[in-house]
Amino acid sequence: AGATGERFAWGLWGAPRVMGEGGGEAGGTRPSPSEEDRKRVDGLRAALGTPNVLFVILAGHHDRRHVLWIVLGVIIWQFFAKALTTTVTCLTRHESLIKQVYFPRELFALTNVGSQLIFAALSFVIAIPAMIYFRMVPSLYLLMVPLGLILTALLALGSGLMLACLNVVNRDVEHVLKFVTKAGMFVSPVLWTIDMAPKNRAGMLHY
Repeated sequence: AGATGERFAWGLWGAPRVMGEGGGEAGGTRPSPSEEDRKRVDGLRAALGTPNVLFVILAGHHDRRHVLWIVLGVIIWQFFAKALTTTVTCLTRHESLIKQVYFPRELFALTNVGSQLIFAALSFVIAIPAMIYFRMVPSLYLLMVPLGLILTALLALGSGLMLACLNVVNRDVEHVLKFVTKAGMFVSPVLWTIDMAPKNRAGMLHY
């Protein structure tokens, strides 16, 4: 089933490109999917899977604003996961450049985290129409959002720099990290809130 879905998705993404390059000729051969096309297929799978998970979580929830909390939580977690992953792989991805030119290696990590920070800040724009719809009045707590993003960036930067050295020795670190970040989104209170946890576990979660 997975191979069939991948061939179907490849047909959706690759058909216009192949036809534009003369793929309509008789006897023409279809090119093999590139790395970019495989990433598109993975993105399509994630896009089809995430709404199902959100539907299960949002079903029957008493707070209408819970969907906003989930969206904001996913934005922050994706920012942390991408910043951490790109920092861990910054040395191995620029291995040839590092061998040719000497400069501070930390620049790779700083640029990666900085770009992800800008993307995350721009993603928070979607909260403005949601706040208008739910009639939420802005308060001074909004001033804590930039501080929270900066602390998240520093956490991803520091953890990524430590793991980047291990990833140079053993490339399996980056693969394990991708699994940990994906699983962490469901384990941590991103798609769920503390008040949804059992009463006997609430004290442990607050700690």
